[in-house]
Amino acid sequence: MWTNNGTVRDSIGGLYMGSLHSRAARRIAAASSNAVYIPGAIVFARDGLLVKAPFDIKSGNTGTPVPTDQHVDWDPSTGLALFAVSTDGTLLCGETGALVQTRLLWFDRVGAPLDTVSTAGTYRQIGIARGGSGAAVTIANPGGDGHIWLLDFARGLTSRFTRGTSDEQDPMLSADGRLVAYCSDVNGPYHAYVGPADQSRSPERVSPPADDWNLLDVSMDGQLLLLANSTNLWVQNIQTREAQKWHAVAGSFASSWGCFSPDAHWVGYTSQESGRDEVYVRPYPGQGAQWQVSIGGGVHPHWSNDGREIVYTNLDGDLMSVEVDARANFRTEAPRRLFRVGPKMIWAAAGDHKRFLVAVRSRDAVDPPLKVVTHWLSPAR
Repeated sequence: MWTNNGTVRDSIGGLYMGSLHSRAARRIAAASSNAVYIPGAIVFARDGLLVKAPFDIKSGNTGTPVPTDQHVDWDPSTGLALFAVSTDGTLLCGETGALVQTRLLWFDRVGAPLDTVSTAGTYRQIGIARGGSGAAVTIANPGGDGHIWLLDFARGLTSRFTRGTSDEQDPMLSADGRLVAYCSDVNGPYHAYVGPADQSRSPERVSPPADDWNLLDVSMDGQLLLLANSTNLWVQNIQTREAQKWHAVAGSFASSWGCFSPDAHWVGYTSQESGRDEVYVRPYPGQGAQWQVSIGGGVHPHWSNDGREIVYTNLDGDLMSVEVDARANFRTEAPRRLFRVGPKMIWAAAGDHKRFLVAVRSRDAVDPPLKVVTHWLSPAR
């Protein structure tokens, strides 16, 4: 069995081996994708390439993975790789991702399309500056690694921010558009980096030593980062580099989504403590009480600049709106539907929540065909 926590290569995620006669499970490999067992080995994806690792099914011992020559459609954000291997050694796989043919398109609050703001690309994540000047996005290359690009809405300009062979994710742009924050695995584990948008100096690593980090949000004043590791949400001061563990969150990873309120006195986040993803709010910095915002499941919360609304997507992919009042004690109204985004669509909200930027496939987009390789397990390969 496999937990997609392995996509961030921390101490929890990866491949596990268990028995039908016991609840015990043993971690056997830090695999970054789903895997297939073949006699004497396991096959999984690593950075968009299939690898084979020797495996003793009796002892559960795994050897060093050996890269193959086969690229595979691999989503680093979920760890899912599109491949299967039959008992006779035939490989079935997809080599490229369908997200290549997407564009970033603005929608209003009822789902009516507005303007297109980008050329086609493999958009994995979007972080819009709360001031509305632009956005930071992750665009993946054919091998699956992502790089940070900056969008200037006024000039219609797209410019690359990070370079190199590492994988970058979780792009954020400060409210004034001057600061870029993101995570990178340039030195092994994913860490948070911060740098000026004008690239007048190189980005600096700010997250403390630990397992891989997810960057969830930058506060409105540009002073705080909301981070998550495998079990907890953390808040870090960008200037002092002081990081504090704030709240333990249930789930295979602490949270893939979270946001500050505009005054940074509250934090919205996703947790699986009820058995499914739901959006919750707690006061910051104190622990205090907890309020559930979503009903029937919810992910990807975003707080409006005026502090009066949280939007999120439910588990069916509908964009939901919740009126909130956080002036004294937290209060919330019942969620109401805005429009359908899609359960796996990439989207982000403008600070005023009047527009939403969505990565939309073109009407003539065609999914690439599946590839079949016979005798893939033969020694010659």
